[in-house]
Amino acid sequence: MAAPTPRHPDTYQASMSVFPGDGKPMPNTNVVGYPPADSNLDSMNVNKMGKGDMKTSAIFVNSTAATLTDDPVNMCNHKHVAVEITVDQIAAGNILLELIGCATVNGTYGNEMRMKDDGAFVPQRATINANGSYVFTFRDLGSRWIKARTTRTTDGRVVSVRYTPFN
Repeated sequence: MAAPTPRHPDTYQASMSVFPGDGKPMPNTNVVGYPPADSNLDSMNVNKMGKGDMKTSAIFVNSTAATLTDDPVNMCNHKHVAVEITVDQIAAGNILLELIGCATVNGTYGNEMRMKDDGAFVPQRATINANGSYVFTFRDLGSRWIKARTTRTTDGRVVSVRYTPFN
């Protein structure tokens, strides 16, 4: 029988081990278990990702109004919002969904703007021209309070609108 190949004294032979997480050596090894992970040390901590309460609009329920503006949504501590909108009865026209914003709840609301890569500011809006449910993400909002405004051209009905603020 051949003699085993000697290992260099400076090499380390890794062994596969399961760490129990209690900081004690595992049985029959000299490996010390790692403590449980602390969520405060995570590079991406989902517990710290702010998500606001989902708000379902009471105004946009089965509405066929030409222009309709919702109640204000508080965006305090949030920079983005996901807006889920369901529309139907669109045959030839479209529905324009716009975000308008203001620093105070009872102030004058204006177009919520976002800077493009070229430095130009554009309104936060989306055009819908087919029946269905859509989710639009509006990013980098600067206003504390926002409202959704819908404008229909010829036909269509806004069935529902829901907001979810997040960071």
